[in-house]
Amino acid sequence: MSFTLINASAGSGKTHRLTHEIAGRIRDGLHPSQLIATTFTRKAASELVDRVHRTLLEQHRFDDAQGIGSALIGTVNSVAGRLVREFALDLGISPDVQELDDVRQRAAFSAAIDEAAAEAGSLASDLLARTEHDGEEDPAFTFGSSPSWRAHVRTLAEKARTNGIDAQQLRGAADAAWQEYREAAGFQGQRLEEGADRRAAWLSGLDTAIRGLKDDLAASEDPAPGAGKPPIAKGSLNSVRKGIDALESLRRTLERRDRAPWSQWAKLAAVTASKAVGGEKGYVYGKDTDTALAGLALQIEAELPSNPQLLADVRSLITLVMSTAATSLDAYARYKDELGLMDFVDQEVLALEVLRRSERARTAVRSRFRLLAVDEFQDTSPIQLALFLALGELVEDLIWVGDPKQAIYSFRDADPDLMLGVLREIRAGSSTLGEGTVDDLKHSWRSQDPVLELVNQVFPQIFPKLPREQVVLTAAPAAAQTRARRGHPEGRLEAWTPQYSGRPSQAKHARGVADGVLALLGDDGVGPEDVAVLVRSNAQAAEVVGALTARGIPASGEGVPLLVSREGRILRAALAVTLDGSDTLALTELVDLLTGHPAHGRWFSALTEAKGDAARQEVFRSWWQADVLAGLRNLREECISLTPVEMITALADALDLPELIRSWSTPDQRLRTLDAVRKVAKEYADQARSVSAPITLTGLRAALDDTARGPDLAGTPGTVWVGTIHGA
Repeated sequence: MSFTLINASAGSGKTHRLTHEIAGRIRDGLHPSQLIATTFTRKAASELVDRVHRTLLEQHRFDDAQGIGSALIGTVNSVAGRLVREFALDLGISPDVQELDDVRQRAAFSAAIDEAAAEAGSLASDLLARTEHDGEEDPAFTFGSSPSWRAHVRTLAEKARTNGIDAQQLRGAADAAWQEYREAAGFQGQRLEEGADRRAAWLSGLDTAIRGLKDDLAASEDPAPGAGKPPIAKGSLNSVRKGIDALESLRRTLERRDRAPWSQWAKLAAVTASKAVGGEKGYVYGKDTDTALAGLALQIEAELPSNPQLLADVRSLITLVMSTAATSLDAYARYKDELGLMDFVDQEVLALEVLRRSERARTAVRSRFRLLAVDEFQDTSPIQLALFLALGELVEDLIWVGDPKQAIYSFRDADPDLMLGVLREIRAGSSTLGEGTVDDLKHSWRSQDPVLELVNQVFPQIFPKLPREQVVLTAAPAAAQTRARRGHPEGRLEAWTPQYSGRPSQAKHARGVADGVLALLGDDGVGPEDVAVLVRSNAQAAEVVGALTARGIPASGEGVPLLVSREGRILRAALAVTLDGSDTLALTELVDLLTGHPAHGRWFSALTEAKGDAARQEVFRSWWQADVLAGLRNLREECISLTPVEMITALADALDLPELIRSWSTPDQRLRTLDAVRKVAKEYADQARSVSAPITLTGLRAALDDTARGPDLAGTPGTVWVGTIHGA
């Protein structure tokens, strides 16, 4: 077995290297149909096919270039889906099972979580109040907001799926999670029933302290003749009055022990400790009162962490989160089973299962494939790594390429530590896949010396666990010579720190960047077309575009991918359900996206409550008959005579989509999405016409599904380009 792991930093030519490694294997006798290659996006998969095809043509291997279409090259999900469909009978499922795409999967999974959390949360409102986990899942303002237990449920459920943990295992792990907490907190030897709940005693101590403060305050405000020095100095009277108000307010909160947050008991300890400032500075309130407050503070500090009711609440919260996550997994699984669906994670889990369980599948893979190439290995999730390892046991030649520094799919549970672990095993000679080699690509073919000098200073600090040779790059001499020959200037490197007052915000940061660009454009020979601004998210890009436009600087970029935008998803779903009345997935997505549909917001419960196929079909029929979809019903009769571009326009008109968009955020950009979808339709028709292929609306649907681009937001020539780092 040959196992090569290529550690490739950005710009080091990893796609070129992978392409030529594959072409070299084909030159040495590998038939293209014996290749499995995985990437993480359809665009990257298409590019890999094209690059290998062109490389083979350049090497005059025309038959091999023509045969590259027989290779199994695609995203991890598509490769897993291919295996699942081929060996579906070994898994006991239908080969015709429908696939939920990423967008529809998120909607259905969110609905399952929302339903489970709504039911469980209503029964645990007091617990959530005491533990302060009753905050909004996605608050408008995060500063000062309480944590959301629902967010924990969502995160846990998602991680369970990508780690191959089912609902039953999740429920069974609650006790182990509680024991881990007790051990970490130092209470592993304590029984919950040991000790007493001391909150009543703490409240009584607070009452005593408040009475003492009031007595001392009264004696100090109106001292009796001959009473001597008042308990509270005159300059402290106002402070004491405020202190009493604060303690009484806190007492009213703590009086409702069923809902009083535990953090407020900790706050009481801090408040009383701050009032008791005896010692060298003397007593603020008087010796007896200050001693009582200090004693109460010490008592709460000592007893609160081991309070049996607090520990019981922590255990109940852990159980609530884990059991609700398990319930949501069950509900989501029932939804898919009843409708004959599977999503991307299901594909990966089932593909792994069939490779482990079916000797027929293992024999078929072993005899058919000889090379497994994995691109962007750093974005591998635990379940995907298990799948790659299972395939690796059956394939004789492995080439895995990645860079832990470029991991960007943590939201899908990708973990760069997985690649680092494989690197360590290979270097130590202990890989389960046999002996392997690690090849570090050390030259950059993309960046110039000033950029590399900065990177080589910064990256070793950011990635201290990685050997220096894996994080630094030098400019490839051949690339530098090419740039010099073509007369490309080196440009310059600047570090900007936007200046603004007050609390940081995206809007202020965007205005600071725009001010910097405005100053930069004041330099001789610098125009908008010479400047690009890269940010982390599409939301930040929109802020920067707005700030630049407000200063009269033309700005452009690429919007979010068409099928990620709300309006793009509506058009795709409308097209699908208009062409195929049995496409209940598309109909469900429309109901979920159109707030004007009467079933919006309750579609998941309506489907899960419907028992049997006949009842569900009746639900779908009622959805289709809603007034908001009347235009689509009429269009179904007329669409056969429409061109692809006319069909997109007709769909938008049938749903009054332009008018809807005007009530949403960034309407101008969203209207350009409609233009971009029309452009996809025109390009599809032109391409089909050029090869004398039939032009059909079903073909339009496939073309729309295959597009990964966003709308072109460029206005006139000569604009500052604004986009995300990843997009660039």
